[in-house]
This record gives sequence, structure tokens and C-alpha cells, in this order.
Amino acid sequence: MTTTADPQLLTAHYDDKTVASLLFDFFAVDGDASLESYLEDRARPLLDGGTAAAANIFELREQEVPATPLARGINQGLSEAYEDRLWLHLDREAPSDAVPDRPRPAAVYGAAYQLAADDFDPLAAMPEASGRSVISSGAYRKIIDFGRPDPTSDDAFEGAMIVFTHPTDLGYVESFNDWYTTNHMIDVAKSPPFRSATRYILERSIEGTPLPYLCIYEVEAPWSERMHIDMMQQVSIDPWPQRESQPVTEGGQGVLMIDFWGYFQRAWHAS
Repeated sequence: MTTTADPQLLTAHYDDKTVASLLFDFFAVDGDASLESYLEDRARPLLDGGTAAAANIFELREQEVPATPLARGINQGLSEAYEDRLWLHLDREAPSDAVPDRPRPAAVYGAAYQLAADDFDPLAAMPEASGRSVISSGAYRKIIDFGRPDPTSDDAFEGAMIVFTHPTDLGYVESFNDWYTTNHMIDVAKSPPFRSATRYILERSIEGTPLPYLCIYEVEAPWSERMHIDMMQQVSIDPWPQRESQPVTEGGQGVLMIDFWGYFQRAWHAS
């Protein structure tokens, strides 16, 4: 896989198609509950009441949870079925290294709401949503985006890669953000079939494990088992001239810590 884009044109920007404020709801649906009950309880009231201007709900298909303290909190919210490496191919059997005789979640979702106003009060506006296990829920402020983000489109993208991160050390927040925004997210998002990346910072945690930084990568193709392989191949064997190595702390550790990294299929959207 190769890209013919002029590397000098690959810069982050601030696109009005992604609004300044985002509500992200990350949850598991277990047992007999379904996505429809969540739509009735939370998604449609947020849209009908004017709190959200648009919504995209993504179903998790393939996931990695690194061994970090925040990741352990995520893992507890999902299930006890897997160790550090979690593959949720929901239409297939669990891999052989899965812990036996433990339940899997029926489905895991990420709901991204483009908020209609920046002065969103989550405690006042959030309707209750039953039948779900909360992993994380929070109000985020957009930092910047890259590419062609269009979360309100009906058919512009079919999937997403969603990544939660935090800086390794609070003394390196600036270098972490500068490298991620001007280099790392662009390096990933230029890989076909990715179309964009939008970064957010947590402004207020509502429920579950607080996850400080969120990046949503829109993907034009539906999820497949090749998606991660092709993306890694792109960034590994087709070097980007603008690529910069990750900054490191005085102790030699990279400034980036990944708390969650997953590939999703867009399951529902409205605007």
C-alpha cells in the first residue's frame, strides 16, 4: 500500500465539520440488552432535545488494551475474558489464548456525539441509559483535526479507529501533544483507507475510567481483519518523509502511553 500525497501538504488544521465539543460514551451491552434500548434511552433524547447536533455509534470489532493502569480499568469494564491482547471479532470464536469459561460482552460500543453548544453541562443534560456496563463517559474539547473529517455524512466513512492516550509524564505534556498532533496522528491517518483524524482532550469525566486524550480516525472502508495489518504495513514499510521519532523522557521512555486502541464498525448515525 502506498500513498501519493505530497508530504508537504500533510498538516493538521481545524475543520468546522467537527464541532468544538464532543461527548463520548464508551460502554458494553450484555445479556439480552440491545443497542436499540441505548438509542431510545440516550441517543435519541440527546438529538431530539438539541443537546447533540449529530451522533455516530461504533461497534468494537478488534481491540488492543495495553498494560497500563488506565487500561486495567477499561479491561475491568469490558469483561474478564481476555488478557492484555483482546480480539473481539464478534462473529467468530474467541482465540485459543482466551481465558476459558468466562463470559464475553455481547457487544462493545463507542458513541460519539457532536455537541450543539460548547457550554454543555453533562450532569444536567445526560439522560439515563440502562442495560449497559459503563467503561468511560466524558465531555471532550476538540484540539485539532487532519484530512477530511465529516462525522455528519451518511456514507463518507464506514468505520473508525479510536485511540485513548495520555502522556507518560506530566512534565512532558507539551512535547507529547506537539508530537502527536503535528506528526503521529498524521502519519497514521494518511494510510489508506483512513480519511481523517480528530484529537480531543477530556474536559469533564462523567462516568467510568477517565481517559484524558481521545483520537478518532475515520475509515472509509468497513472493518476487516486486514485493516490493522495494512495500516501497520503502511507506516512500517512506506516511510513518511515528515515522520519524527517519538520524544522520550530523561529516563529514555517514550512520552506516549496508549490506554486503548480499537477498530470499530459504524453501527448507527444521525444528524
